[in-house]
Amino acid sequence: MDPFELLPLLDQQGEEIIQSGNDYYRPSFPLNLSTQSFVELFPIVINTFNKRIMTGLCYNISPYITKNNFLFDKKQIQELWLKFGELLPNVIEQPAFSGFLEGVSMLSLYYGKESKEFFKFLARSSEKFTHQAALILANSYQYINNDFFKYNTVFVCNLMIQNIETLTPSQHLSFVRMMDLFDYEKITPELEETFIYSLWKILFNSVEKAPGLAQEFAGALHKIYLAHPQLFNKENKYLSELFDDETNKSYQEWLQLLSNVIVFTPFFCFSDIEYLFHIFVSYEAMYMGETYSVHTKSLSALDSISGLFTHVQLNHILHILKDELSSANYPASIAIWSVIEFFLANFEEKSLNELIDAINLGFTNNYPLKGPLFYAIRNIANQLTHKHEEFISSLIPHIQESMAVAYGDAGVQAMHMMIDLLDADIFEARLSLWKIIDAGLNAAKHVIPVYFDYLVACARKINDQTEQDVTSIAVYLLGVAETAGLDGDIRNKALESISEVMEYYPKVLSETKGKIVPVLVELLEKYKDKRSAENVLSFIDLDKEDQLKNAVLKALNDKENQFRTKIAVTFAKICQESKSSQIFPLEIIDELLSSQDEMIFKRGIKCAAVLHKIIPSEKLNQIISKIVDYTKKSKSSGVVNASFRILKTVVDGLKDPNLPVNELIYCALQGRLAIFNHMPPFAFLDEAFSMYGAFSHFMSRFPSKSHHLMQTLIMWIPLVPNKVLPQLCKPLQIALDKEIMDESNGKCLYEMLLKRIVQKDYGQQPLIEAMQLSIDLADRFEKLPLMDLLSALEDVWDMYNDDYHTISYLGPAFLEVLLANHKEIDQRSGITQQIAKAIVSEDFDFDGPQMADLYIQLYDLQPKFCNPDADVAIVMTYYLTMDDEHLKEIGFDADTLQDMFEIFKQDLNDDKTIFPQLTNFINRKLPRASNRLKKLYGADKERPIFEKPPPPQDDNHCGCCHCHDCDDHDHHDHCHDCHCEGCHHH
Repeated sequence: MDPFELLPLLDQQGEEIIQSGNDYYRPSFPLNLSTQSFVELFPIVINTFNKRIMTGLCYNISPYITKNNFLFDKKQIQELWLKFGELLPNVIEQPAFSGFLEGVSMLSLYYGKESKEFFKFLARSSEKFTHQAALILANSYQYINNDFFKYNTVFVCNLMIQNIETLTPSQHLSFVRMMDLFDYEKITPELEETFIYSLWKILFNSVEKAPGLAQEFAGALHKIYLAHPQLFNKENKYLSELFDDETNKSYQEWLQLLSNVIVFTPFFCFSDIEYLFHIFVSYEAMYMGETYSVHTKSLSALDSISGLFTHVQLNHILHILKDELSSANYPASIAIWSVIEFFLANFEEKSLNELIDAINLGFTNNYPLKGPLFYAIRNIANQLTHKHEEFISSLIPHIQESMAVAYGDAGVQAMHMMIDLLDADIFEARLSLWKIIDAGLNAAKHVIPVYFDYLVACARKINDQTEQDVTSIAVYLLGVAETAGLDGDIRNKALESISEVMEYYPKVLSETKGKIVPVLVELLEKYKDKRSAENVLSFIDLDKEDQLKNAVLKALNDKENQFRTKIAVTFAKICQESKSSQIFPLEIIDELLSSQDEMIFKRGIKCAAVLHKIIPSEKLNQIISKIVDYTKKSKSSGVVNASFRILKTVVDGLKDPNLPVNELIYCALQGRLAIFNHMPPFAFLDEAFSMYGAFSHFMSRFPSKSHHLMQTLIMWIPLVPNKVLPQLCKPLQIALDKEIMDESNGKCLYEMLLKRIVQKDYGQQPLIEAMQLSIDLADRFEKLPLMDLLSALEDVWDMYNDDYHTISYLGPAFLEVLLANHKEIDQRSGITQQIAKAIVSEDFDFDGPQMADLYIQLYDLQPKFCNPDADVAIVMTYYLTMDDEHLKEIGFDADTLQDMFEIFKQDLNDDKTIFPQLTNFINRKLPRASNRLKKLYGADKERPIFEKPPPPQDDNHCGCCHCHDCDDHDHHDHCHDCHCEGCHHH
C-alpha cells in the first residue's frame, strides 16, 4: 500500500483518539505496509503538520513494530530512529505523546542498541521537553547502550532532580537503577549535594506512595551502595527534615512512615542510623502504650532488610537497643531486638542471655506493657533450634505466674502469645480457662478481644475438652454479645470467636443457635457495620433460617447501610456454596458495577465471578463489557487483577471469546491498559499479576484463536523481569500442551530460554520454571539440540551448586536429559559424579527412588557409552545402608531394593577400581554400612566386602608397586602400572 493512502485512516483514528482525551485504551491493528513504506510514512506525516494525523501515526507505531520487528534491516532501523527524533518535537502534547512513548519503548526493546543518535538528540534538546525525556528514559533505559549513561550522567541526574514530583514510583525506580551506570567523576560537588538530597526525597516519597516497591528500591540502592559508598557517608538532610516536620501526624502515621523509611537504613551513615533507631524505639513504645501490642509492619520491614546490614552496622544497632533497655521504652527495644536474626546467630550466648535477663526483668517490674515481651519470646523461640527448650524453660516461671494470677494486660498477652509455644501440660490451659470465664467483663475493654482469642485457642488446643466445656465457652461468648450493648467491637469479636469455635465443634452450634439468631438479626438491623455483616453471614443456613435470610435480603436493599456491598459479596458466596444462587438479587451486581468507587466495583466483580453460571448469557456479556471498560482505565492493581480473575472464571463457560474479552487481551498485549502507564506490559512488576493466568485460561479454552497471543508472549521471554518469568512460562506451557505451538515457534522459544537460563542473579523459581519449559520443549520437538540444553544445565549447576531448591530440582532433571542423549554421557561424567555427591551429602531434597532409578539407567547404558560404576555404587550404597523403615517411608519397595542390590553386587564384581573409592565413602559417611552390606551380600563370604584384601603371594608381583590412582606404595587391586625393578607384573 502507498503510504499516502493511509493519511485519511490516520486522520480518522487521530480524531477519535483526541476526542477520547488523554485516556485512549483501545487496541490498534497493525498497518498493512512493508517496512520500507513504514519508514517512508514518517516524513510524509510530519510534513502534513496535522496533529490528528501525527496522533494516529503515534498510536500505530508500537503494534506495527511488534508484528514486524524481525523484518527491518539495519539501515531501516537507523533511519527509523532518526525519524523518531524528527517526530518527537511535534507530539510532546497528550494524547499523541503517550502513543509515541509506546512506540519508542517498543523500538528500544528490539533495536535499542541502534538508538545512539536518537538519545544524543534527546540529551541535547531536552530543555524543551524535560518531562517527556524523563518518561522516554524510564521506559527504555535497560535496552539502550550503557555508554549513554556514562557520557550523559549529568543530564540524567538533572532529569531526576527536575521530575521528583511528576514521575510515578515505578518510573523513579527505573532512574534509581540507571544510577548503577553513571560515571560519578562527572558529578561536581555542588551537583552531588543537590542530587543526593533529591535522591532521598525520591526514595521516601516513592515508598510512601507504593510500599510494595520498597524492596525493589532497596535492592537497586544496595548495588550502588556497594560500588560507590562515598555517596552515602554524609548525614541525610532530608531524613532530619522528614522527622522534624511539625505536621500533625498520629504515632500510627509516624510508624507507617518509619516502616517505609526503615528499608533504607543499611545505606545511612552511623549518626543517621542512631537517629532513626531512637525514633523507631520511641514511636514503637508509644504505639504499644496505646494499643497494647506491637506495630508488626515496621518490625517486618526491618526484618526484610536485616540481611543488608554490615556486621559493623548491626553491632552499632545492638548497642543502641541495649542503651534503650534502661529507658522506659525497653519493651519496644526488646521487640525490635528479637526481629534481627543476626543478633542471635552471631552473639548467641551473650546476646541471648542479655535478652533473657531483660525479659525476666520486664516481668518483675511494674511497667504495664508486657505484650512486647511475649512478642519477643515468640520471635526468639521461632529462630532458635537446639536452644529452644532451654530458652522457654528459663522463662516459664514468669509466664505461668502471669497466666495464673494476672487478669490485666500482662496475663492475657501471655496466654495469647504463648499458646502455640507451650505444651498443654505446662500451659494448664483448663485452669486458666475457667479463671478467665470467672473474670468475665471485669477486665479492661481492650483486653476482652484477647480473652476471646485465648478461648478459641483453648477450644482448638486442649484435646480432652468435653462438649460441655466448649458449649460453656460459646454460651459465655454469647452472653458477652448480648450484654455488650452498643459496643459493637466487643459484640462482634464475641460472635467471631463463636464462629471459630463452631468450626472445631460443630455440635455446639445446635446448642446455641436458637439464642444466636435473634442477636444476629438485631446486629444487621441495629449495628450497620462490616463485621456485623460478616458475622451474621457466617451462621446463615439458607435452607432453614428464613428469619436470618430475610434479614440479609433486607440489609442488601437498605441503601443507607454503607456495608451492604460487603454483605453482597459474602452472601453471593453463601448462595453459590449452598446451591441457592437464585436467591441473590442480580440487579445488585449492575448497581455495584455502575459505581466509580474502586472498592465497590471490585465487589461487583467478585459477585459476578461467584454467580456467573446463573447469569443469562446476554446479561453476562453486558457485565463483561462493563468490567473490561473499567479495567482499561483503572490504575488499581486490585481492580485489574480482579478483572482478569473473573475472565479466567467466565471464559471457561463461553463458546466463543466475545468482543470485550478479545479487546482486553489485545489491549493488554499492546500495553493499552492505564495501569501500564504506556510502559511495555512485560515490564510491569507484580508477582501476583493475574493477566498471565487469564492468558493461560484463554489459550486452554480457545487454542485455535491463540496463535497471535502465543507468538507475542514468546517474544517477551528475553525481556520480562526475572520475577515475572514464572508467570510468563505458564501460558507458554499451555501453548505447548495444547499443540498451539509448532516446531518453528518451539525452536525460537527454546533458544530464548537457553539464553536466559545461563544469566546470573536469577532466583530459584524463575530459573526452575525456565528449565522445566526448556526440557518439555526438547521432549516434544525431537530436532531441538539436546547438547545445548545439557550445556546450559551444566552452567546452571556450576553457578548454583549450593542453592537448595535449584539443585534439588536440577539433579534429577539433568540426569533425565542426559539419559535422553546417550552420546553425551561420557562428556558429562563430571556432573553425574557431583550429583552423586550431592545425594549422599543430604544437603538437598531428592526423591530417593527416582534418583536410584536414574542411576540404574545410567548403569544399564554403560557397555555402550561410559563407565559410571563408581557413581552408581556410591548412590546404591547410600540408599541400601539406610534403615528398612526409613526406606519404606521414602518410597522404596522390596523389588526396587532387590534390583539395586543385584546391580550393586554386579558393579563390585565387574570393576575392582570401585573398591577403594567405596571404602573411603563408607568409612567417612556411613561407619555402620559395612555390617549391613555384609549381611546383604551373603554370610558365606570369607571376608566383609569392605575389608582391605591382603597383598598377593605370587611370584609375579612384589607387593609394593606404585599406584597412580592412590599415590602410595601399597598393593591395590586396581594397580595397572608397576615401577619396581625386578617386578614382572605390569
